Amino acid sequence: MSTMSVDTSRSTIKSTISRSTKSTISIPCIPPMLAAIDHSFLNRGMSLQKQSVPSNLIPVQANKITVEWAKNTFRYAHIFVPNINSHAYENDEDSQLVLWKNKAREIQEEIKSLGVTQTMKYICNDMSNRRYTIPNTGAKPTNLGDIFSILCDSNFYKSNVNMARERIYRYCWGIYRVGHNDWIHTYVNAWLNEKNLTLDYGTTEKETRKNFVYSNFQKKVSTLFSDRIISRMSRDFGEYLCCRLKKTKK
Repeated sequence: MSTMSVDTSRSTIKSTISRSTKSTISIPCIPPMLAAIDHSFLNRGMSLQKQSVPSNLIPVQANKITVEWAKNTFRYAHIFVPNINSHAYENDEDSQLVLWKNKAREIQEEIKSLGVTQTMKYICNDMSNRRYTIPNTGAKPTNLGDIFSILCDSNFYKSNVNMARERIYRYCWGIYRVGHNDWIHTYVNAWLNEKNLTLDYGTTEKETRKNFVYSNFQKKVSTLFSDRIISRMSRDFGEYLCCRLKKTKK
């Protein structure tokens, strides 16, 4: 089986053809996405009164939302949980800490689900605008299964391998790269507006524009998509794309 390792510092895809012989396939920069933003989400009600929270408030991993995390961030709990009207707690077993932890996990899952829903819409919209249709039916893609049925269709993939690899790379990783991820920031800002929040980036994170909303939005869907496409490509074509090859143990 061969793997194509993506060089994330440039818009090329490097292909490791075999263990003994390596060759590199350079693919030109991928054209912009032909997709639109879901304005039904963006046009939700907004308030002028906003409260500031740290840009890294909610972790990406659920197991990071611990009692210690809840204690360290408890001063922000009242912003999200109406039942909490105090900035203090009595002990580690305080029911208010439990409420805050549960709410944080709820927020985490809400943002991740939003990421899955809107990313699938974004990719399906781009594919429809490129006139990619589901094999045998000619229908437009509307979900993850439809996307894979197109990308992993033998005729689609083998008729123009470089173009197919470009598309797969774009949907797996390209849409999250700086310069191509403004669409995510649009949803991030809309979510923050809906919750009446502003973010405090401190001094170290501002340039990256990454924050807990962005990270949670991207994490679940990017992992889901890349894991499944790697599995399908391995099964159907005996090769797959990856951002970096895993280091082999000596």
